[in-house]
Amino acid sequence: MVTPKIIRETVITGKRWLSRYASKVEREAVVKNVYTEVNITPGYFIILTIANLIALCGLITNSIAVIIGAMLISPLMSPILNIGYAFITGDKFVWIAVGTSVSRRPPPRSVREELLHTAPTLGG
Repeated sequence: MVTPKIIRETVITGKRWLSRYASKVEREAVVKNVYTEVNITPGYFIILTIANLIALCGLITNSIAVIIGAMLISPLMSPILNIGYAFITGDKFVWIAVGTSVSRRPPPRSVREELLHTAPTLGG
């Protein structure tokens, strides 16, 4: 059973570990590494186009394995990591954009239908 004492000890241990290793991280090197990966090259678009064509073939042939393979080769990890980096560093534009898009968009129709199924009734 998880008790408040265990949670406090875990938090204290985590803070000690973080304070020990956070000083070893070179912030300038991390920023430089992130900004060098942001550059979009023609190779990025070529790989993205190939992944899109493979996904299209998977959709046409109704093959889930091919669609998953297209997801694996698509170069979308860099944008995801860049958004995460901007989120962690407190880039105000990212926080405002994400907050606005999440708060103003109603859930898709399929999500609303699934939510209706979470509280079924016996009547018609």
